[in-house]
Amino acid sequence: MRVLRVDAGDSRFICDEVVEDVLFSIYVNNQSLIQVMIYDQYLEELVIGHLFTNNIIQSLDEIYELTIDDTSARVELITDLDIALSQDQKNTILEKASTGRDIPFTRKNNGISELEQDTVNSIMDELNQRGKIFSSTGGTHSALIYNEKMGTVFAEDVGRFNTIDKVVGISHMKNFDLGESILTTSGRLSGEMVIKAAFAGIPVMCSISAPMRTGVRVAEASDMTLIGFARNRRFNVYSGFNRLKASV
Repeated sequence: MRVLRVDAGDSRFICDEVVEDVLFSIYVNNQSLIQVMIYDQYLEELVIGHLFTNNIIQSLDEIYELTIDDTSARVELITDLDIALSQDQKNTILEKASTGRDIPFTRKNNGISELEQDTVNSIMDELNQRGKIFSSTGGTHSALIYNEKMGTVFAEDVGRFNTIDKVVGISHMKNFDLGESILTTSGRLSGEMVIKAAFAGIPVMCSISAPMRTGVRVAEASDMTLIGFARNRRFNVYSGFNRLKASV
């Protein structure tokens, strides 16, 4: 793309790369679930991951049919879905997290009994190194899931929520055990971000960025280890300290 570069009083036209985003819609059982701006890659995985990270499904077997075109996806589940009720359940958790009240989170993420510092450092290094679209455009977030037995999966997108949906979807399609996996992200750890990992059953979540108080509260309620500011081979642990193999 042709852009005008202005620098210290000087200006000139240059060619620059700009990431292309598109509007994408997801329908479930003929109901509109979400419209979101995305980067056009891993669309099937995005849809599947979104269903898991919003607590709509617990197994791929619950999907009867999934069809995708350039601008939308249509999902038929084997059971009925009350979208309003599903959203209310998530909003109740986030509301209680924002007001400091007890969070009604019954699912506990008990996997990964011990976490090595070197493991966190190495997968954060990989997250930073694999962001090719970000390197050329500066316009994407990224996420990576690590499983000791299966390796890693990675995705980029214009939206930080989308990256989590994509890697969760990829992981399910590759038969990862998410209960024994680590999620890393470039995005801030808000309650809305952390609840996605919690619903997906992921016990450890790391970011190069800062946590929000709601994110920490959701992590505490789901027994998740939450790590922020994971940069330059150091990091802060905000919840789930017992997993970290270190003297504290």
